[in-house]
Amino acid sequence: MIFVANISLDRKNILFISEELKAYSLESLLLLEKSKEVKGLRVIYPIDKAPYIRMIQNKSKSDNLGSLSIANKQLWRAYKDINYRFSNPITQKLEKIRNGNITPIISKDTLMILGWNKAIQDYSIRIPSKTRTEVRTHITRYKSAILQAANFHKIDVYMLASILVDEYCRLGPDDWLDWLGVLGFDTSIGLAQIKIETAKSVIKKGLYTPEKGLDFESILGREKLLFFLTDPTHSINFCAAIIRNIIDRWKYKFDLAERPDLVGTLYSLSNPPAPHAHPRSNKRGIQIQTEFYPLVKEILG
Repeated sequence: MIFVANISLDRKNILFISEELKAYSLESLLLLEKSKEVKGLRVIYPIDKAPYIRMIQNKSKSDNLGSLSIANKQLWRAYKDINYRFSNPITQKLEKIRNGNITPIISKDTLMILGWNKAIQDYSIRIPSKTRTEVRTHITRYKSAILQAANFHKIDVYMLASILVDEYCRLGPDDWLDWLGVLGFDTSIGLAQIKIETAKSVIKKGLYTPEKGLDFESILGREKLLFFLTDPTHSINFCAAIIRNIIDRWKYKFDLAERPDLVGTLYSLSNPPAPHAHPRSNKRGIQIQTEFYPLVKEILG
């Protein structure tokens, strides 16, 4: 593990970040520890208190939880202030790892996504993104979850996968801070880049329930939603539920069931228009249909 975000009101460590920049809740980490999937940690089970995590003691103090912890205010400052991000040893280390994961070389294998360039006010600029090899690995890794979600929500599996590719290709410099959403920042989170408020709306409308048997208010808590959205299977299902809802909302005005360009356009908009008879694709939606849709069809078969 790299560090622990101390974000609870009682100053307990409840968010854990791995070297792969993946976020774990205390609950999920307890399960991983039981299955021996994480090393260097042990679970303490007090008689009258909830279990908690400790590092296995060794001679070095630099890799214990105390040395690797960071307060929520420090996380927030690192998000807002890039100079502080590089001056804080923990966030500096994270930034170095993130930079190391960025595609460094443009080749024939590199996907060039269409993105907004503020400097010249042009949305048709092609920006270097993931390689096709990276996309193939990404979609293959989550193939089972994608197939199951598409089947459960009764949508085109290639439409779902191509929108996931679009989101994957657009993961930006601050996406390792997705979990700042638990501090109140409504940022896009997870594989499908879904905001906490959007996830709340999905659950309230009954489009998707990530976990049965939970109290409704408990499900809607920011911390709980954060962990659902960082879970790949839930993120993919939230995405599929949103796609299903877009198709259903528009069906009386325009049939979108076989239009990944239009669904991709509406999915990408912060404030999508009300359904009408003459929807139009933006350039992002067109790329989803013309480039990403054929690519995922080849990958998924």
